[in-house]
Order: sequence, then C-alpha cells, then structure tokens
Amino acid sequence: MNDVQEISDNEKVVRILHRDWVVEGQLQINAFSLRPNETYISVNRPSVETFMADVSDFTSKHTDFLISDQPPSFRQASLIVGKVRSIDVKLGQEVAEVTVEVEPRDIN
Repeated sequence: MNDVQEISDNEKVVRILHRDWVVEGQLQINAFSLRPNETYISVNRPSVETFMADVSDFTSKHTDFLISDQPPSFRQASLIVGKVRSIDVKLGQEVAEVTVEVEPRDIN
C-alpha cells in the first residue's frame, strides 16, 4: 500500500492553462471543468523541485498550453489547497454534497 503524503492547506498549486481558457484576458470557467469520464483536475506543485522540468515536459508535448515558443512560456492559475478543499457547489439554492480532495500523485 502506498503512503499518501498529506498536502498542507497553505500550499499553493497551479493549473497550467490551455490558450483557449483565457479569452481577452479573462479566465474561462472551462479551465476548471471536468471532461467526460474525468474524475480529477490536474495541477502542479511549485514547491516540488521538479516543477519547471515537469511543466516544460508537459508543454513540449501539449503546445496548446504555450503562449510563446521562444522563449517557451505559459499561463497558470494559482490555487490555495485549503480554499480548494472548502469549495461549496450550489445547484440553484441547494448545496450539493461534493467532496474535494487534494492528493499528490506517485510520479510526475
């Protein structure tokens, strides 16, 4: 059984943004929407030593996440883990029972 490392509520994570997710300087809601059959949204941890190498590897394979090729650059949305864990989802006036978990992956 793998030991799951707890991530602090104070830690910042970032979502690397696809160029279509920012329109006229405005972040679009679909940047945080689950696609069909997805159960999680990928984020990166700037506190991890390999952060820049991981992002560089990802954007080299997924160039729609780059906003410039030379030098390679990307946009990111920063999220505080504790704020993500305390998200409330409302459907009209009803509060949906949704559990938001933040957990590290074993690799990358």
